[in-house]
Amino acid sequence: MVRAFADDPFARWIAPRRSDRTRALRGYFNASLTYKQPYGFVHCSSDHAGAAIWVPPGRADLTAREAWAIVRPNVISRLAFRAPLIVRGVLQIDRLHPDQPHFYLAAIGVDPSAQGQGRGSQLLAPVLGLCDEDGIGAYLESSNPANVDLYARHGFRVVEELELPRGPVIHTMWRDPGTG
Repeated sequence: MVRAFADDPFARWIAPRRSDRTRALRGYFNASLTYKQPYGFVHCSSDHAGAAIWVPPGRADLTAREAWAIVRPNVISRLAFRAPLIVRGVLQIDRLHPDQPHFYLAAIGVDPSAQGQGRGSQLLAPVLGLCDEDGIGAYLESSNPANVDLYARHGFRVVEELELPRGPVIHTMWRDPGTG
């Protein structure tokens, strides 16, 4: 996941220097998996080249303790001056999160050496199938414009575009059940 997000626009916005970004991503994904894996919706490709981290309906909001555990490893002294900018941007993104029940794709990534081989689609399939069976929507945010078409092929549509302060555009995307 760290390699998959190494050049992601949002990750570059958080940590412009690659070394800081690598450390921040490693801390984020380690902590995020600690809290989200028990939900049972973390899917890895058979060769471990990619993973999708989903949060089921009603579980997308983290407690303050969980949020701090995810953020704490990412606090790097060289990035402290960016904290107000980052917090403002993250709060703007959070305000766009839909209220209706949905599966939330917290992260999906494929190692760059394995991209373009269908792994992303394979990682989306199990939960999108469950969404269709149970009549539940799905939601995600993407800062990488190249990924918007991938998600659109699976039934997602752009709901809103948010330009982060001095940062990338975030595409919020929604998928109604049965539209893939």
